[in-house]
Amino acid sequence: KVILDIVDKSKSTNAEIHLKDKIIDSISENVSEGVLEGEAKKYAINVLQSKNRLNLIEHRSADNTELASAILKLAESSGKTVRILSPNRMMTNDINENIKRKPNNLWQWLVSLGKPEIGDSVAGFKHKYKEEVDLPLLRFRQGRDVIIVNNAETLGCSDMQVLLELTEKSKAKMIFLQDVNAKQGFSEGNPIETLKQAGIETFKIDTRTDRVISYVPELKTIQDSDERTKQLA
Repeated sequence: KVILDIVDKSKSTNAEIHLKDKIIDSISENVSEGVLEGEAKKYAINVLQSKNRLNLIEHRSADNTELASAILKLAESSGKTVRILSPNRMMTNDINENIKRKPNNLWQWLVSLGKPEIGDSVAGFKHKYKEEVDLPLLRFRQGRDVIIVNNAETLGCSDMQVLLELTEKSKAKMIFLQDVNAKQGFSEGNPIETLKQAGIETFKIDTRTDRVISYVPELKTIQDSDERTKQLA
């Protein structure tokens, strides 16, 4: 029920990130470095410019490095702070090893010095971010964070609820990356399906046609909230 309420509430927040042409063009120049190969930048632009605070990207790739790197570069060049969450410490270390901040100028480099590590485990992030959102000056940083949840299909309902509650306070844009070929985690419940049923905007990467398909699932009207919760459990 809490997850459903937060998704509904999030729809009243305009979380569109305005990307300047010069930022998009500057990233194009770095394609030769191999970080933003293929169509990753196009997918990143679509999700960052979405007005929805909560977004889901369905993909069929075992490696999200290019996509996460594209989101990081575009968002942080637009003044945001990006963090990439993974289910465990080993995957977190892999993120921090392979995805780096690359400031375009001295000012961006100085700003990056005060930012947290890009990668973090879900468990570690929950503890650290709770302390951050409880700070009295939170209102000055609302809407400044972009949180990418890697392998979101492994999340249980408890972790999903905490992440949604914390980021609701900071108005952070959340991007869930779901590998549709992967098996669901061992945690209880299936929160990704709950998000879809609640009408979260979903971007489906069609690798066969190189198209980004965006859709919002039709939300079925259920009069009794208890009955709705049972259907989504």
